[in-house]
Amino acid sequence: MFDQIPVRLWLLLAIAAAAYMPARYAFRYIAASPSRQDITQPSEDLTWRTSAQFTLNSGALCALVALAIFIFTPAAEQFARSPNFIPILMVGLGMWALVTVLQAVVTGKVQPFAKGFSYTYEREAQPKRFWASLAWNTLIGGFFLWLAYDTNDDATKQPLRDQCYDENNLYPPRIEIVACSKLIAGQDSSISDLVRTRGFAYYRLGDYRRANSDYNETIRLDPRDSSAYVYRGLIHLDLGGFDQALVDFTRAHELDPKDPWALANRGLAFA
Repeated sequence: MFDQIPVRLWLLLAIAAAAYMPARYAFRYIAASPSRQDITQPSEDLTWRTSAQFTLNSGALCALVALAIFIFTPAAEQFARSPNFIPILMVGLGMWALVTVLQAVVTGKVQPFAKGFSYTYEREAQPKRFWASLAWNTLIGGFFLWLAYDTNDDATKQPLRDQCYDENNLYPPRIEIVACSKLIAGQDSSISDLVRTRGFAYYRLGDYRRANSDYNETIRLDPRDSSAYVYRGLIHLDLGGFDQALVDFTRAHELDPKDPWALANRGLAFA
């Protein structure tokens, strides 16, 4: 359900949430102008109303409006498709949360990083909520920074995965082998899949020795990988080792009875 919601809408919602407090302060600042006050009523406490805070919140509001306009430009769409978009976004959120922690330590006031910063807690007046909010903001900031590191590592490896698996046959086997080898050396997830995929690239090059070695390693890592048995059987079939091919194709069929390639190639071995 959520996958069908456009990315721009998510960004607009995030911008609206971030703009809530600056807009609220600007509205209160204007509404509480001394020229608007009723002189017959007791004077209000306007210590919160400062030109510096108004300038800061107005600037933040203008920046968020500019960002809301920017996300509809082609440059923004291109940036959103880049692998660096998510890590940069996570770093921004993480640093934002940690800046509120630093400000809280200096000023003695903190706004929890949630619900659009709807509440402010003071260290002296509300110590429990103050320290709880401080801990929460620190936790959230650390989580976003960790997420940035994790997604950046994933984004860095994604081009290598595209070259290794090469689902659209865009790269020659040698490029696939280099990409798979780098991912294997970096201990990427699904090592057995990478080794098997590299083995098929070796097979396409006609390097049966290395292909066979990779298939053997794949089976060692994952004895239930039926595809590895099929590919190893193909090597035996090409080299005339029909009995060995029959063993591998039969084992592949036992592991995955719905795989037509195991049966088709076993038929060739029988023939």
